[in-house]
Amino acid sequence: MDKKYTSIEQQVNYGLDTIDPNEEVTIKTKDLMEVFQVFGELNRFFHQPMHYEELSDVIEFMGDKNQGGYHLIHKMYYELIPKHLPKHITEQFGEENNPFDNPDLPYYYQK
Repeated sequence: MDKKYTSIEQQVNYGLDTIDPNEEVTIKTKDLMEVFQVFGELNRFFHQPMHYEELSDVIEFMGDKNQGGYHLIHKMYYELIPKHLPKHITEQFGEENNPFDNPDLPYYYQK
């Protein structure tokens, strides 16, 4: 069976239509601003191709789990954002039929 590959947008948006569009969460302003600032810094780096002309530029910017861009992404994904998600959503993570886990792999798995 041939594997199907998806775009990043297809990965991100998969299953979001299962969420009630009127459901809301409350988040502390400081937490939301931290997420906003992380996305702002990622955008500031990646919007300008001159910032990453060499692979080493991206490696330096991204860092690792302890420092740099990946450190911030890891913190947002595993620590800050999950504490604000509704329990009925987080209970679905890791399940065999997780409605947010696209069964097709992202395009970069082709390599």
